[in-house]
Amino acid sequence: MNLAAGDARGSTWAGCYQYLGQLSRGSGVPGKEGSLLRVQQADGTLRVLDGDAHPLLGGVDGNGRFRFGAERTTGQVTLRVLWEAKFHDNSLDFTRRITVFRGLNLLNTTRLTGTAQRISCNP
Repeated sequence: MNLAAGDARGSTWAGCYQYLGQLSRGSGVPGKEGSLLRVQQADGTLRVLDGDAHPLLGGVDGNGRFRFGAERTTGQVTLRVLWEAKFHDNSLDFTRRITVFRGLNLLNTTRLTGTAQRISCNP
């Protein structure tokens, strides 16, 4: 997955964000999910760590709108993760979509919508 950098300047939105969202699975089983995002910003480029060993990459515009994600393949299964949202002063509203494919066949899509609050990156 190759998401373009945006036109933002500086590192306004870099930091840690604690998120919580409502999960809607393709199987129809709803639930909640939360965790920590570590956002690194260099102008319009984002690199985000979500606890996985692989960073999510993307971009942010000057108005705070962003997209970041990754595509990972293991054997015949491909997992696509895409976050879309808008930063506000110390928070963000987001939608995260995870899509799973086996070859060209769609297996499942999971959607998480919610908010995140900026917190200190130091425990």
